Amino acid sequence: MKTSLLLLGLSKAATETLCEAEWLGPQPNSQLLSCPGGRIKINNAVWGRNFGETDVCCGKNNKVCWIKEGTQCTMSATEMVSAKCNGEAECMLYGNLNGILGDPCKKKAKYLTVDYECDYSTNDSTMSICEANIEGRTDSFSCPEGKEVFINSASWGREKDNFCCPNKQEGQCKASSCTLLAAKCGGASDCSWSKDDFALEDPCAGTFKYMKVDYECRDPAPLQENNFYNCTDMVNAFSARMGEIIEKASDGVEHIYKGWHSHRNMAFPRNMLKIAQRLESCWGTCEDIVQITDVQETLTMDPESMSVEEAYQQAQAAFEAIKSWTTENGATGANCDSKVRRNINHKFVERKAGHFKHLVFGNKKRKAHLEANHGWSL
Repeated sequence: MKTSLLLLGLSKAATETLCEAEWLGPQPNSQLLSCPGGRIKINNAVWGRNFGETDVCCGKNNKVCWIKEGTQCTMSATEMVSAKCNGEAECMLYGNLNGILGDPCKKKAKYLTVDYECDYSTNDSTMSICEANIEGRTDSFSCPEGKEVFINSASWGREKDNFCCPNKQEGQCKASSCTLLAAKCGGASDCSWSKDDFALEDPCAGTFKYMKVDYECRDPAPLQENNFYNCTDMVNAFSARMGEIIEKASDGVEHIYKGWHSHRNMAFPRNMLKIAQRLESCWGTCEDIVQITDVQETLTMDPESMSVEEAYQQAQAAFEAIKSWTTENGATGANCDSKVRRNINHKFVERKAGHFKHLVFGNKKRKAHLEANHGWSL
């Protein structure tokens, strides 16, 4: 993997050479192209063997490397490699393309040469996390210190051929546009994933799938600006604090806190945003709500510097404050029709508070973990 300097949003071009078989080294048989926080851009790819390159992918048998001058022994692989890797942050390539492109040079040792660069010219990034266990690929991404992940879109399934595919298993990696939307990690500083995190239905059985996430690293939403507060920003910040509390409570023991990633609870962040949408439709801003002490303290708290119990109680106090405010002001919004009023009532907010409670200690295993590791008697 090469590290390159950035130039006008593009890194210096890099070249990788991959042998058809491992024994043909010293060049590798596989290589992970990587542009952390950016996007891969393939400039050129060639599959086969060039005349005179007897020091490339020959092993100990020079006969498999000799070709007659003037013999056409190569073919372009640019279209195939571009379709697979362009726009991705990581892309695993294998040197044997006989089963995909055919053999341009029979009985000769071949190799794949790829010229590429990393595009950092846009603020948004793409990360695809594979269901299959592929050596070298990562299952997480992060933002620089002081930034938060903002998810533009996320999908689970397969959109293109041979991507996130174990070596020589192309038959199980054919695109069929089988994708499901998913949501995770908005407002966090980093994001990790494993195939057990999501209890989603299988959009394409018998096919290796991957989670594709388009995201940006943004500054956290300011608490207040010019006496105006956007309800969506407020709820996103609130959800982020709750995510930090759950992360602190779990201590990385994911199987105990699997409910946070389950199909039932995947809807939680989206349902939290429904609160923002309904508040905005009735009152336009959340300026009055953000002035409430318990809400303000929850938005600015640092769960890492508090006990899980203290952080949880603070978040629940904010829920109670929002619930009370909607009860008192539910009919005053100028644009708040009867349907919206029914849906933004205190019971809706109360359900979200109960959902959060379930995520923190909603079963015996979670309660036992909190008691044993955080001294919280439940």
